[in-house]
Amino acid sequence: MNPFIETNTPEAAEILKEACEAYFVACKKMVKALDGLKAFDAEDDKDSEARASLLKEATERVHFVLIQRESMRMTWSDDFFSEYEIPEEIQKGLGKRPDIGS
Repeated sequence: MNPFIETNTPEAAEILKEACEAYFVACKKMVKALDGLKAFDAEDDKDSEARASLLKEATERVHFVLIQRESMRMTWSDDFFSEYEIPEEIQKGLGKRPDIGS
């Protein structure tokens, strides 16, 4: 593993600890957003605005986690997407700028 920070000092170790804690909080939020979208899709509700909102939230949460993984020099691959069961719809929307003013 190629750590993003050397851990030879107590200060560096503390930074690493805080970064890991923030990462896991982001992962929990991502999983919650993905579960919300999955639960909505399992219902018969056809409210497209509500689904669009859930999809946007889930996509943003996945994107935030991927940014954190990259900044921490963690790899991300297809395994990440399959382990978290990230829908292809979200994968295709990653990194795309949302429409402004719509």
